Amino acid sequence: MGKKYIIFDLDGTLINSIERNRDKIVKIIGEVDEKKINTAKYILSTTSGMPLLKQLEIIFDHNQNIDFQNLKNRIYENLQTQALGEVKFFPGTIEKLKELSNNYKLFITTANSTRFAKEELKKVGIENLFEEIIGSENVLKGKEHIDLFKEKSLDENFCRHAIYVGDGQRDREIAMSQNITFIHIGNEQIDIYEIPDISEIDEILEEIKKL
Repeated sequence: MGKKYIIFDLDGTLINSIERNRDKIVKIIGEVDEKKINTAKYILSTTSGMPLLKQLEIIFDHNQNIDFQNLKNRIYENLQTQALGEVKFFPGTIEKLKELSNNYKLFITTANSTRFAKEELKKVGIENLFEEIIGSENVLKGKEHIDLFKEKSLDENFCRHAIYVGDGQRDREIAMSQNITFIHIGNEQIDIYEIPDISEIDEILEEIKKL
């Protein structure tokens, strides 16, 4: 079965921004309710990959007095305007993405905002390597993102021809729910395909080609 597409998660897979962003999100949550700081730290660390809007609803127990959409937008604006230059791509990532773009059509799905993702990719000159970059400010990360990628590809068998690369449990769940081959970024030894970072993806891709 030929693979034509690779879908990448962003935070924790291509760039190392999770800890920095998490601290900023917790700070803003603390400004809303300082009693939720510890809860926020726990939820944000255990639900990596879940859309921010959903995380906020859990942290605040679906409190109807809180405008979660407004709070989410406030957080995104903060992340976009403060110290974006601190974001770093994992070693070897940029070069590997350039190589992969010669043989696959690449996509980005992120629980962060589209603007944030595009700005970070543009800074290192690789925004144009991707067919589509979708954040979660309007459409939550999950099946909806996959459907948009499928629409862009004009391929009815998109999921059969795709590979999903991510570091979180949410990434795994999305891939499995859509019957997409999943490559886990990590060292947990719980997935069929697992690598420490995408610079080592070639061997796994060769294995997948043999299926």
